[in-house]
Amino acid sequence: MHDPKYHFGIVRSYIDLPLGLADFPKEITNSPKSWRSSLGPVVSSKKFEKGGHFAAWGRPADLARHLCEMFGKGGGAEGVIDKKSLS
Repeated sequence: MHDPKYHFGIVRSYIDLPLGLADFPKEITNSPKSWRSSLGPVVSSKKFEKGGHFAAWGRPADLARHLCEMFGKGGGAEGVIDKKSLS
């Protein structure tokens, strides 16, 4: 956490990969949409009615559904993962 290579500038840098964003109402903080759109190509964004900081633990079905939508047929990140590399 205190490693200088992970300074604040790294967190703000552009990521040239399809990004999926999830907003949970009990999250510690949700960044403004204007800032998020500058992070990289946002292909999926979803606002949830319940959940918070530990969404993968507290709302795993919601998070899994969002990932399936994002990477599934017609999703913004469809085809990003080469199916051959999964076997």
